[in-house]
Amino acid sequence: ESITRKTDNLVLTYHSQATEDLRNLYISFRELMVSLPPNFHQYIPKVARDSRDLLKYLETGSTVKFLTAAGQGHSGRGSTLNIVHFTEACFVVDAGKILTGAMQALPKDDGIAIVESTTNGAKGFVYDIVQETLDLQSKNKPSNWELCFYEWWRLPEYKTDFESIDQKVEFVDSLEEEEKYVMEENNLTYEQMFWRRNKLQEIGRLNFQQEYPENIHTAFISTGTGFFQNVRNFENLFCAPRYNTPKPDSSHK
Repeated sequence: ESITRKTDNLVLTYHSQATEDLRNLYISFRELMVSLPPNFHQYIPKVARDSRDLLKYLETGSTVKFLTAAGQGHSGRGSTLNIVHFTEACFVVDAGKILTGAMQALPKDDGIAIVESTTNGAKGFVYDIVQETLDLQSKNKPSNWELCFYEWWRLPEYKTDFESIDQKVEFVDSLEEEEKYVMEENNLTYEQMFWRRNKLQEIGRLNFQQEYPENIHTAFISTGTGFFQNVRNFENLFCAPRYNTPKPDSSHK
């Protein structure tokens, strides 16, 4: 949008290296456009200023400012902004205060605030936003936030090919009930499930729930210190698992 009309934008990150990495993405995007055939070059935005913390486009006068939020209290307060992008906000201690300050600079009618993050336990500003939004959704009430959740299987690279037919057959035969449920419920392939099992063995279930979440509920309990630390499926904590058939006069553990 910054290359089609005048906008002033702020990108907030949790760490100085993350700020540099994200800025490099903008540079890589421009370099990618340069590699396109000449008839596309007219769409490449000309840059009037290109410094470590600021990009300014020539034709529109749009700016993209990059700031590291963690430990510095930068919020954009006092500026006039159109878009605020706060990345990995769960890892910033004062994320709520910082984002609140930045949002005061957004127009009420068409200002856009984007908050995205890997989860970091059942705590903090992002967790509170998510829980409030889920609660409003359950009551069919409007929210100021649009909740977007992206499961790990949306990325095509998260799969592992089998080395042989025998290895695949052995894996299929060894699938546990929980794995079968996840696979069938989400229409996953054996290759995706093979990747999932290997990753679980590599980093453990709690870390997996944080880094590669499968639903919005278990994503936030991964690093908590509550009593139920080894629960595999938070949704089924107080009920019989959906992939089991309840039996009369028996209990489910």
